[in-house]
Amino acid sequence: MSKQKMNVLVVDDKINERKAIVEILEYERHALIGSIYEAGSEKETLDILSNSIDIVFLDIWFFAKTEGLQLLIEIKKHNPLIEIIMVTSDGSPEIIRKVVDHDVYNYVKKPFKTDDILVAFEIARSLREKNLKKELQDAYIAKTNEAIDEIVGISPIMNSIKKSIRNAGRCKDITILIRGESGTGKELVARALHKEYGDPKRPFVAVNCGAISKELVESELFGHEQGAFTGAKDKKLGLFELADNGDIFLDEVAELPLESQAKLLRVLDGSGFRRVGGTVTMHPHFRIMCATNRNLENLVREGKFREDLYHRICVYELELPPLRERKEDIIPLTESIVTKISIRSHTPKKVCSEEVIDYFLNQSWPGNVRSLKNILEIMVINAEGKELQLRHLPGNKIERLEQKTLSTSGNDLSFDDACESLYEESLSRGVYDVIEHAEKYIMQKAIHNNKNFAQAATSLRTSRVNFHNKMKKYGLHEKNERILTKESSSK
Repeated sequence: MSKQKMNVLVVDDKINERKAIVEILEYERHALIGSIYEAGSEKETLDILSNSIDIVFLDIWFFAKTEGLQLLIEIKKHNPLIEIIMVTSDGSPEIIRKVVDHDVYNYVKKPFKTDDILVAFEIARSLREKNLKKELQDAYIAKTNEAIDEIVGISPIMNSIKKSIRNAGRCKDITILIRGESGTGKELVARALHKEYGDPKRPFVAVNCGAISKELVESELFGHEQGAFTGAKDKKLGLFELADNGDIFLDEVAELPLESQAKLLRVLDGSGFRRVGGTVTMHPHFRIMCATNRNLENLVREGKFREDLYHRICVYELELPPLRERKEDIIPLTESIVTKISIRSHTPKKVCSEEVIDYFLNQSWPGNVRSLKNILEIMVINAEGKELQLRHLPGNKIERLEQKTLSTSGNDLSFDDACESLYEESLSRGVYDVIEHAEKYIMQKAIHNNKNFAQAATSLRTSRVNFHNKMKKYGLHEKNERILTKESSSK
């Protein structure tokens, strides 16, 4: 394993003694040193500290001529983990005691020999390397905790999900499926799972399968060789290769074409893959995490998602609840989002009025946390003072809310409001799922009201043939078998 190169600063107002230390280090330890800096004054020293210094050789009488231990204190204040080597001409107990009080234990006595400088440097380098490892570890632990903390929630279901993230995150080879409506935070959970593993060097590759055109899916996932197709001027590494020894997150996995699903299955079964136009089989090692807002079981039944792939990715599942099912999290979520917006925009933190909180608590949030975040972004922009009020809501949401409340209480929901509700639902479930669900509901309602398929078709202004075909598609024949039997017997 290669050793960490150190940046060294030599501080002494006597240029000859300063150069002597620099020459020894450059000649004897050049392979272990990144850069060497020199300072002949307190100001130069403080200016150079911005260059990520690891080790400082500090002449003890140099700082004694300023304000006692002030320079030593300033260096430690800049970075407590910098290793300081005191260079002294007497090494008196009084001086040693003073520097030890400031966690400095390494010193060289003048006149020094080459070995004195090298031994002191090696001790400092070893200590600093350990500190660097600790810094990386602490930073990674902080980022991991930060990733978990990003998932804001005090509800029992969210606490359970956080626990599952901690448990599953440490499993290197398990395949994870994250389910949930649009806007529930599936990628956030995937990133938390990645960081929970505890290795900052592991790559994390995220890809939205629904955003890649059918023609380019395999090129994006598996890469391509130069000249593999028109426009392939250079070789391209696929996302699976880039995720080697790490994690790959396939968002909207249900949108993958069936042909690509077959290749993905081969990869998961250990058969590897070839770049488009390539002949060499690749076998990268990675953990795969998938996410979807679709009902995979229904897609399997409809032949739109491979059953074998379904069983391969449904190993460890996490189901993220919609915001409407964890309303106790709305207040902490709101506070967290507003705080982040304020920090990002360098503006004083704002608070929500009680009316706004009540409004939020009474919403169904079809767009979930993403929708809440978008609304708060606009409210913070619209608000002049420190309080977010109902009038700061975007557009005419208040008017629409009042109209819905009044019309619903009178059982007279307007067609525009109904379409608005369907649109919002489409954002979380997908437009085709919503359309099919609405069509099935309308047909069943017509059958129930008319007690006759022919009359139901007529009431909906559609042909009997089309109506029966749709019934077969949605399985309505079995559900309404009694009516079908009655209709047949009357013929």
